[in-house]
Amino acid sequence: MKTIKWLLGLCLIILVVCGNSSSVQAYSSLHVTDDGIEYESYTDKDYIAITDYYGENETVIIPSELDGKPVESITGSFFNTRKIKHCVVPEGVTRIGNDIHWVFREPTSIETVSLPSTLKTIGEGVFAQCCNMSAITLPEGLTSIGGGAFAKCRDLNITIPDSVTTISGNIFGNTVNITVYANSNSYARKYANQRRIKFSCLNTHDWDKGAVTTKPTAIKYGIKTFTCTACKTTKTQNVAKLGLPRNGKSLTEPTSKNVYKVTKSAAKNGTVELTKPNKSKNSIAVPDTVTFDGVTYKVTSISKNAFKNNKKLKKVTIGKNVSKINSSAFYGCKNLKTVTIKSTQLKTVGKNAFRGVNAKAKIKVPKSRLKSYKKLFAKKGQKRTVQIVK
Repeated sequence: MKTIKWLLGLCLIILVVCGNSSSVQAYSSLHVTDDGIEYESYTDKDYIAITDYYGENETVIIPSELDGKPVESITGSFFNTRKIKHCVVPEGVTRIGNDIHWVFREPTSIETVSLPSTLKTIGEGVFAQCCNMSAITLPEGLTSIGGGAFAKCRDLNITIPDSVTTISGNIFGNTVNITVYANSNSYARKYANQRRIKFSCLNTHDWDKGAVTTKPTAIKYGIKTFTCTACKTTKTQNVAKLGLPRNGKSLTEPTSKNVYKVTKSAAKNGTVELTKPNKSKNSIAVPDTVTFDGVTYKVTSISKNAFKNNKKLKKVTIGKNVSKINSSAFYGCKNLKTVTIKSTQLKTVGKNAFRGVNAKAKIKVPKSRLKSYKKLFAKKGQKRTVQIVK
């Protein structure tokens, strides 16, 4: 019996010792490199975590391997110093920060951080108060960003990849003047819209159908503007020129409603003839020029029968470029009493051009042309009582 009890006791001691020895096998230890980088090594893990920095360099390149193990994370207040301005995080690191430490937190003077393609998670407050960092590009492959990760930064442009599908709370806190750059169909765009943060598309845009913002003319291209529904960025494309009208083409002037015929189609020095005036008016001015589709034409003639039998017409002014009034142009305008000729280039007045105008009508002509125009207007059908005056 004593032998059995002794054996049982020995077994119990062995079990206790073995149990205690297995529980102390896993431990961690802190080390500092010659460059001042503090790291934590675990006996039961095959990776290294960076925990602090004690160096004086403005640029820090974190090693990808220490003690034969890959660097997998940065978990401590690594850059809580005013010394560092630039940092390169190596490939292999999958996480920066945790729920306790704000890795790049103020009062850091960090300006740039290069992040690896292996990065999956940015923890809470990692870049909080990094006021000197104006831009950062997050790598494709990153999936989550912790709350307040960029809180209280200033004038920050941040590029967020499509791979980010989790953003915890308000990652920007009281950051002033943020612009999120991402693709239009990304989670980052949805997040920016919900938070009313300025958004700009990267490679893809959701263009609307566009609107003509500058109408084309006969000699100039128009402009059609398209707006991205995601970020309001715009792009433009040319709208084809309308082209010059052919000779003989009828054109209606939209304001006066007068109709003109093209007599010389040209981008410069083109001419038209008034063929059909607006007969609802009792006073009509034949203009010096008219403009169609961006091209200005001189009005150089009044067509045959243009005003014929217009009983409403009482007054007409003929512009300075008119050189020809065709036959029967004002035939039967019995209430027409005042005709003012501004043109000094008038060379032709057709047969019966003023036949049937009011007997008391006066045709006012330029003083310098009074003598020659009296001859020009003689026997054009008007009664002898119609006066040609200056």
